[in-house]
Amino acid sequence: MILTKKKILSRRVLTLILEVAILLLPLFFWPWSRQPISGGKIIFLAFVDLLGLLVWGLGFLESRQQRLGFYRQSRWLVFLIAWGLVGWIFSSSGIRVRSLLEGNPWLFLLLSAVFGFLLAQTDLLKAKEKIINLVSFAGLFLVMLAIGLFLLPLSRYPLHIFGKAHPLVIGGPLWSPLGSSLTWLIFIGALFLFWLYKAVIFIRKENHRFLYKPALLTLALTFVFFVGLGIVGYQTYHQRPQILGFAPSWSVAVESLKNKPLFGVGPANFLNAFAAYRPLSFNKNANWALLFNSPANLWFHIWTEIGLAGLIFWALFLIGVIRQLKKTKGSLAWLLGFLLIAELLLPFSGILIWLLLLAVFLALPYAEKEIKFPDWARQLIAASATLLVVIGGFFLVRGALAEYWFVHSLMAINENNGIAAYRLQYKAVRLNRFMLSYRLASSQTNLALASMLVRRGKKLTDKEKKTLSGLAQGAISEAKAGVAIEPKNIIAWRNLAHTYQRLINLIKGADNWSIAAYQQAISLDPFNPNLRTSLGSIYYGLGKYDQAARAFEAAVNLKPDYANAWYSWAWSLKKQNKLAPAVAKLQQAVQLVKIGSPDYKKAKKELEKWQKALGKQVKQQTKSAAKTKQLSLPTPIPSPKITPIQLSKEAAPQISVTPSPSPVK
Repeated sequence: MILTKKKILSRRVLTLILEVAILLLPLFFWPWSRQPISGGKIIFLAFVDLLGLLVWGLGFLESRQQRLGFYRQSRWLVFLIAWGLVGWIFSSSGIRVRSLLEGNPWLFLLLSAVFGFLLAQTDLLKAKEKIINLVSFAGLFLVMLAIGLFLLPLSRYPLHIFGKAHPLVIGGPLWSPLGSSLTWLIFIGALFLFWLYKAVIFIRKENHRFLYKPALLTLALTFVFFVGLGIVGYQTYHQRPQILGFAPSWSVAVESLKNKPLFGVGPANFLNAFAAYRPLSFNKNANWALLFNSPANLWFHIWTEIGLAGLIFWALFLIGVIRQLKKTKGSLAWLLGFLLIAELLLPFSGILIWLLLLAVFLALPYAEKEIKFPDWARQLIAASATLLVVIGGFFLVRGALAEYWFVHSLMAINENNGIAAYRLQYKAVRLNRFMLSYRLASSQTNLALASMLVRRGKKLTDKEKKTLSGLAQGAISEAKAGVAIEPKNIIAWRNLAHTYQRLINLIKGADNWSIAAYQQAISLDPFNPNLRTSLGSIYYGLGKYDQAARAFEAAVNLKPDYANAWYSWAWSLKKQNKLAPAVAKLQQAVQLVKIGSPDYKKAKKELEKWQKALGKQVKQQTKSAAKTKQLSLPTPIPSPKITPIQLSKEAAPQISVTPSPSPVK
């Protein structure tokens, strides 16, 4: 087939788009997002996919005969993405929107699969070294960044790159466009193994001719990646990133299988699954108070969010990849093998999913077919691709703009400009009313502004009182909207309960609504002792000390080493004049608090005071008991003695012959 100049130009444009994307995606981040790294890469990759689909679709108008590329062993990946799409459709509106703007495996698998499809429509797969070189150039820049940040004194952090008014802030030497230090470590480690293998091969082939130009360049890259690996590995070891262990990840996955066996809990919904299904033993963990939004590895993530069927599809897809890996020789096999092992042992990020699938696409068998399309089919494909790009682009721009305004509202909060934050959050909500985080932030902003007016007390004018009422109602409305968007989101219910709690003295009935919201939150996160203590605090503030004590006792049962729960339980008992058990509970709290800390000194002082009061109480009770008769004879029969009266049969009591029920054992 002789390709026209337009046809060649179309493929060249698509090739250029993908080459630029391969180079820039590892480096790209968007500071005007709540999640600058993962959120920025989602926006960038989605934009590349849409632009690539537009160029590919319009290319059908150039010629009837088209060359289509495809991967022979990718059907299980397609099934996995389609299965996750069904679960996504049946999720709540809030989860559907959040999953498209926040990092989750299903979304990155979808975007990376589209990227791989576009890759197959170019000639880049015939130049695999070029693709790896582009990724390596990005990795080289990341290593230089790691070295530069490592050598910078800690006193220079945080770094405000474009001034304090700009959201781009580098907080420490482990900051990276890749995100977490573990992601950075895996990314550089994969490139190091790739170039190490190439260096060994070069040395063997050239008989130790180290000055051979390709070998020298390969050795230099290997050394640079080795240095970067050492720096990032050293800092990661000392930082000890907080990750969820295998045991709780397994428990969450198994319980989600029991409750949501087919489609899982839904994309981007692991946090709620963790809250609902985490084991009680997790409260012994040092990170017991945290809510994790990702498990120990990618397998658990797919299992929990997409279901057992999704896990099977992923396993079948990787089995085909591993079979092909045996046939794949050279450095690409080392890179792909390292990534396959890493996904089993460590949490996987979006950029690593993209890198894994990119390596898979380079290793899988690839085929092309020349297909002749009729005019109506070519026009339909071009029109469909254009329509998809227009619709997708509209929502992508709208979502990105909402993120832009929301991040600026957070900047206004940091500058103590509540009015500006209120207006910017209103803009963000108007653009994306189904984003839970916007609603929660808006409710807290309304609440903060209302609290500022409340602190002014009697000085409020009629206009200010009206404003106060509107802010209070706005805080409740936004918090309730968050619950309506995601009815099973633990953070939404906790925010609603907290909002009502802050408005107890301002809104009639807020105490009952706060208690009801906390009870709902407890049903969604049953093993969280913090929720029990928060509920107990409301009861305590309302003077319902008996109910408060029961709530604090429940928190202690969930976490026996929870000092604050023991302390609050002690005060609840003291308020009921139960001084002896109150002293016992306070003693337990003192034993759990770090010796010498301000909390320890405070509790120790209170304990000594309570013990003195208890001693006086016991002494008074002893004196009172001493004044009473210690010994007494049994009560005698009344006198004088008389002859017993014989009752008639009619007057005698009737004895039932029905056997009494057996006591309950």
